[in-house]
Amino acid sequence: MLFCLSALLQRGVPLIAKAACTAPRCCGTKACVYEPKLYEDCCSAEPTLLHALRVHTEEFMPRAAHMMSGAQQGRLLYMLARLQRAQRVLEVGSFTGYATLWLASALQDGGTLVALERDPIAAEVARTHLQAAGLSERVELCVADALESVIAMPSGQQPFDLIFLDADKKRYVQYYEELLRRKLLAPDGLLIADNILWKWQVLSLAWPAEAAAEAEPAPEALTAYQRRMRSLRDAMHHYNVHVSADYRTRQLLLPLRDGLSVAQLSSMAEGELEGEGEAEAEAKPSARTQA
Repeated sequence: MLFCLSALLQRGVPLIAKAACTAPRCCGTKACVYEPKLYEDCCSAEPTLLHALRVHTEEFMPRAAHMMSGAQQGRLLYMLARLQRAQRVLEVGSFTGYATLWLASALQDGGTLVALERDPIAAEVARTHLQAAGLSERVELCVADALESVIAMPSGQQPFDLIFLDADKKRYVQYYEELLRRKLLAPDGLLIADNILWKWQVLSLAWPAEAAAEAEPAPEALTAYQRRMRSLRDAMHHYNVHVSADYRTRQLLLPLRDGLSVAQLSSMAEGELEGEGEAEAEAKPSARTQA
């Protein structure tokens, strides 16, 4: 796993002039650098239709609007899909469709995006804006439990060039295993998981020695909200460790907004770079068998 930039930020290296975090319900830790406006103002402007969706979500679902991807993250997803020349994209957890619009607009001609979302109200907002953008025909929006939908996908279907995982965090490892077991990720495809730094609180688990110096309060001393945040932090850390220990994939962590994990199936070429032959690579235990 790569935490290079994160490590420097946590240790106080002044890479940029950082204002105090103004994120809603800031985690309050020294590692918190969640200030998206600092860098989103330096990027290309948010497209009009995406901005309209953001405003609609903030007004219609104000308590849940924080679940939308940021404009910079959306543009990264768009660029990666374009670089992949993606024909098939799977989005696991689409909410009101912000990332969906970015990804659907990046598809090659004739491409398809399968979006899984269990909230029918959020899905209806997504449908409205997909239609306004003229992208409805590219998107198959399935309103159901995302994990059940993945499990129900028929075997032998064409794999996806890009999979964006942004559903319930405590089941990330289950999603990962099902996606790989069912061979839903194309050989050169990308599996991108969101929120893997979880408000940057995961950094406290990345350096156990430093975390030990600041003992965490006992669970009974926490509010219900704090206990939930801790359990989600632990789930994200578990996902990061699980993927990094799995010989079947290679992972890169990006300290963008709430953190992105980009995983790709391991290739023979990379095994050769590490001095491994095919037999040695296949003999390695996966994170699942180690657990």
